[in-house]
Amino acid sequence: MEKDPTTRHLDLQARFDHAGKLFQAAADRFNTCRCTLPGFDDEETDRQVASLVDGLVDWVSGNIEWSINIQRYNVFKNEDDKRDHILRLDDHWVASGRFKLLLLLSIIVAYISFLMM
Repeated sequence: MEKDPTTRHLDLQARFDHAGKLFQAAADRFNTCRCTLPGFDDEETDRQVASLVDGLVDWVSGNIEWSINIQRYNVFKNEDDKRDHILRLDDHWVASGRFKLLLLLSIIVAYISFLMM
């Protein structure tokens, strides 16, 4: 987003908001497709397709959960912030490669919120 001419002028919060909107749009498209899957006139095939789609949701949410909890990314300043889902930004974060990770995490948080609906 910092290199995209349509978004690089945005401030940090606006970039997070934009990333969240992009992710929400993708999640909406996924759910629309999920709800309109055709039947295959075979109960076992329908069950397997539904299981595959559920697995895709589990895969994405599992990857998100792993990314948030793994120490490599260390996105939370302390355990209280982690528990409360608070990301605190300072100049060090914005100047580092962690900024890109935080944009990704904003998408992740939007996705987790979407899954909980």
